[in-house]
Amino acid sequence: MRDCYYLMKKHLLALFLLLLCWLLPAGNAQAADIKIFVDNVPAFSDASPYYSQDSLLVPARLISEELGAAVQWNEETLQVLIVGDEVEILLYVGQKTATVNGEEQTLTVAPQMRQGRLFVPLRFIAETLSADVLYRDGKIFLYTPLYDDSLANQHIFRRNGDTYASLEGNLFKRPAGADKSEILPISARYIDLWAVCNSGLLYSYQTLDKNGEYNNPWFNYAVYSFATGQSRDVYKIPYDLAPYYSSKYTDCGKFFYTHLAQSLQSFSTKNGVTVPVGEMESYMGIFSADIDGTNFKTVFIEENHYGIFGLTYYDGWLYYQRRVPVAQEWGYDTYAGSINRVPADGGERQQLTTEGGGAERIGEWSLQEDGLHYEQYGQEHILSFVNMQDINSN
Repeated sequence: MRDCYYLMKKHLLALFLLLLCWLLPAGNAQAADIKIFVDNVPAFSDASPYYSQDSLLVPARLISEELGAAVQWNEETLQVLIVGDEVEILLYVGQKTATVNGEEQTLTVAPQMRQGRLFVPLRFIAETLSADVLYRDGKIFLYTPLYDDSLANQHIFRRNGDTYASLEGNLFKRPAGADKSEILPISARYIDLWAVCNSGLLYSYQTLDKNGEYNNPWFNYAVYSFATGQSRDVYKIPYDLAPYYSSKYTDCGKFFYTHLAQSLQSFSTKNGVTVPVGEMESYMGIFSADIDGTNFKTVFIEENHYGIFGLTYYDGWLYYQRRVPVAQEWGYDTYAGSINRVPADGGERQQLTTEGGGAERIGEWSLQEDGLHYEQYGQEHILSFVNMQDINSN
């Protein structure tokens, strides 16, 4: 009898779960684990995004205001108006028709109310507000038209006329039109400023170890909110992965850096004494990671003893100057060689200039909108991006 009771209870539980599946809305899946970054700064919300009909829905106010737009909600008509730079988006809850600057457009999924919050399709809103959208490994990277990393090598950023910079362990803000800067209240040993968005900025800092020294094997990353004046820890990146050998963060959600990829040498032990045998092999490499220190990848390994100098990311390519090895009695010296590039996702090296050395030595170089600028033979040369393709197709 007791066994029959438990068997009946088990069947009732299965029936209840089946009915629950029927009653739940189809096509909705929670996406609480999805991280959203706006101009490389983590975005926060007390309501989690979720998927509906393969489209990701996010809180309207969060995503719109992060992208520099104002949100007006009419509870009586269930209408939301999102006003951005030269664009007005009119949406209605439960309707797949939206109006953009007076013209109707069809949505893949209608805006929805959930737990008292209005959710809108992310890609539609972001792209209509002229933001670039990248999906990768459970993360979303949004880059607004205000994204500017031109001074990021110096850890200086500008946003809405204000300037943010780091100096002598402090974070500074100079408001637009002001003569003096103000120190932001960061209560930590500050290291560097990495990114700025409409709502806040991302910075790194160190903490004391058990001995009261700054020797922890990682850096802490926090977001400072302009609205509250408070900081919030977001993640840690091990010291070996911290992007100190990278030029800056990028508009692809990654940072790139150089490091020793492999160093090999054979040894021989005789009478208790170990001595090196043969030539030391040393390989430098280019590596990448997502800006939160995850998804570590090897991009490219240089030839034995060749160095990598001046690593720069530009439009899907990694540019660098080769350090050409010269054998010496004590080991290897290097000199500045050719400018090269490799695809940011990995691939073969493309040589853009001559190897250099002596009178052909490559001097200062930089990437600009019209191509590669470099000095050689005491003169400045420009290699356009179109001509780079021609060089490597011959």
